[in-house]
Amino acid sequence: MRRSLGTARPSLRLTARAAGVGAAAVSLLLVLGAFSGGASASSVSKAPYAGVHTGTTSSTSHSGCGVATISAKPYFFGRTGTGGFAAAAKSPSCTNPAGSTASVSLGFTSFLALPLNSSKVSLRADTSISAWIVDHIVQGKCTAATGSTYPICDQATTVYVYGSVYLYDKSTQQSWYSSSYWSGWYSDAYAYRSCYGGSCSTITSTYQAGQHSAAVTWWLNASSLNSSHHFVLVLSFTGYVYSTVYTYGASLSGGSTRGVLDFTSGGNGVDLTSVTVK
Repeated sequence: MRRSLGTARPSLRLTARAAGVGAAAVSLLLVLGAFSGGASASSVSKAPYAGVHTGTTSSTSHSGCGVATISAKPYFFGRTGTGGFAAAAKSPSCTNPAGSTASVSLGFTSFLALPLNSSKVSLRADTSISAWIVDHIVQGKCTAATGSTYPICDQATTVYVYGSVYLYDKSTQQSWYSSSYWSGWYSDAYAYRSCYGGSCSTITSTYQAGQHSAAVTWWLNASSLNSSHHFVLVLSFTGYVYSTVYTYGASLSGGSTRGVLDFTSGGNGVDLTSVTVK
């Protein structure tokens, strides 16, 4: 069963199509100001965050007439505590026998340096997250090739964004994960037409669009810590946009697929509103 726009995990169909496409990472080192009283006393840090160091990477791929676009590269601004990215993928029908595909993978991972001087600590990271997601398919005309016994015309698009927060000990490479979980937002649209033995079928869900927002609090508790080690709070968000037009024993004319992920403009993206350590 296809899943509609909402908080869902990527489908097996997505997993198959996304194979070999690695998630790009953006490394951001946010050196927070010293916590007064250390970890033994409750202290809150908010933007502006001092000493932000940013490195960014993104990945695109396309074939046939597909077009992959990054309209906003991944970023994080220490002065505001906000980060995001934006991308789109479009695959129109064309004469290329292999069809058209386009994909974009991008994201950021932030490491927040935490000077801890206690063997036991509780952390709380408050984030505000929002995104605009669109999956749109214009169904083309599917024409079976002469003599074809199993013609197929497949149009599909997928968009998702998700994130996680956890504590990491750089000295031992040990991680403590948040007790809260955010599954992100996942959306897809599709138009699949096939014929066999003179019988044809069509499965469609051609449009999904929506504005999504969530206030997510990440709770972390860790014990048996060595205060001489180097600890960081890891904040990681990833986005993926994919579109395809595929034919087998058939041709498609006048159709297109388009996926859009806006995780930056109009208040979209992630806002790290505060980090509390006690």
